[in-house]
Amino acid sequence: MTATSETVTIQITPSVMTDHNSARPHRVPASPVMSWEGRSSSHPRAGLDRAQLFAEDGDWRVGPGTFTGKDGVRRLFEWDVSLSPTLTSQEEGVGIVAKGTVGFRAHRVEQTAEGIPISYPCLSVFEVNEAGKIQHVRSYYDKLGIMHNIASKYPGVKGWFFRKMVNTLVAQGEKGLKR
Repeated sequence: MTATSETVTIQITPSVMTDHNSARPHRVPASPVMSWEGRSSSHPRAGLDRAQLFAEDGDWRVGPGTFTGKDGVRRLFEWDVSLSPTLTSQEEGVGIVAKGTVGFRAHRVEQTAEGIPISYPCLSVFEVNEAGKIQHVRSYYDKLGIMHNIASKYPGVKGWFFRKMVNTLVAQGEKGLKR
């Protein structure tokens, strides 16, 4: 990402990146966010080398907590792979948008959780340092919505308790909401 005063939306193909503010495709210097996208279509173990795109003291804030340093980010990837080895992520909406040293990626995550297929939107914000390494990532998604989706499909008595618990939380969150 280069410092500019305008927002640039980047569409990535195998050999050409398109600046949507321009009339014709042209090459745009690669950045960690673009490198990230080149590796994001499938999850099984392929994502573990993404830790190399991070600064030594880089961090990633995500639902389960903040993971700091390359080792912390690597542990996050290993944990994620162990939970759902079939996870995939595809751009949706605006895809990747970058301005200066900050970019965000709108994408849809599809995975299985305890054998139950789920799909949800996610927004990740990337900040890149002077050396071109990812310094910070913050990922946002609806954790309660994901739990509600899983609970609605969970089998047996355990599923019944899970649904009761999650539905109580959802009802509290919607208290006073008129549809």
